[in-house]
Amino acid sequence: MSKPINFSHDLIWPRVSPFIHKTITNYGKNCFVWFGPRPAVLITEPELIKEVLSKNYVYLKARGGNPLAKLAATGLADYETDKWATHRRLLNPAFHLDKLKHMLPAFKLTVSEVLSKWKEIVSKERTEIDVWPYLQTLTSDAISRTAFGSSYEEGRKIFELQKEQIQLILEVSRTIYIPGWSDELDYDKLNQLKVVTMILNEVLRLYPAGFMINRMVQTETKLGNLCLPAGVQLLLPTILLHHDTEIWGDDAMEFNPERFSDGISKATKGQVVFFPFSWGPRICIGQNFAMLEAKMAMAMILKHYAFELSPSYVHAPHPLLLQPQYGAHLILYKL
Repeated sequence: MSKPINFSHDLIWPRVSPFIHKTITNYGKNCFVWFGPRPAVLITEPELIKEVLSKNYVYLKARGGNPLAKLAATGLADYETDKWATHRRLLNPAFHLDKLKHMLPAFKLTVSEVLSKWKEIVSKERTEIDVWPYLQTLTSDAISRTAFGSSYEEGRKIFELQKEQIQLILEVSRTIYIPGWSDELDYDKLNQLKVVTMILNEVLRLYPAGFMINRMVQTETKLGNLCLPAGVQLLLPTILLHHDTEIWGDDAMEFNPERFSDGISKATKGQVVFFPFSWGPRICIGQNFAMLEAKMAMAMILKHYAFELSPSYVHAPHPLLLQPQYGAHLILYKL
């Protein structure tokens, strides 16, 4: 991450996941790696991915590793088996489309606030803006308004704390964790992380709210031609599938929305090779929420502005959710 990369989609994978990229480049798609004493099998065949994502009681989320990750707030995404099923059943009604349509006014208000800020900045001809901070605020405010209602300012505090918490976890976890050997830890950042976590937990107590996928085999099981003992980790490298020319064709690295003109099933030939919100029983509960919010934001922004990439943009996808390391600088034009 010390320097940016050329503006090319095929360079993103080796930047954000260099270890997995190097392993697959050297040994092919059917291979395994070691994380210390724990083996991990890379799963890239669509039929095997479908099996892993559909049998969520057999293939659980990976555990262990750096214990600092446990400081992050947990919830539905972290639960397993019956506990997950119970909480999912309780939350599902809140994310039905008939409920989400009542959130559209909150989405509209949130986007309108961003457009009002841009209106004060953008001149009659053209103006350069780093849109990334505004998009971050837009998504967090939309969730805060719908989850906290009139108290959404408290929700904003939670998102600010979570952002700081995740960044600290990322920085601290860069050190290789060896049980009982912690000489290399940055104790200032570790203490800061603990303080932020305590504050966040207290805020959540006072104001409760109303792509790599890791799985672990729970018991010895058969997966294709593999017999996997309990404790073997499975890695589903989504970015590899999304960049695979064998799946998407020779234009896999090109931005071509028309490939989805007849729907996802037609574009993927019915295979489980495109799952930005995961897939199967544990598909992201917030998928419809996120898509409605994104569609409204895009529609409202494109109604008022045209844009192009600024010459000052620096292409540096960050491993943390593929966010732009140096911002997203665009030239905006009023319509």
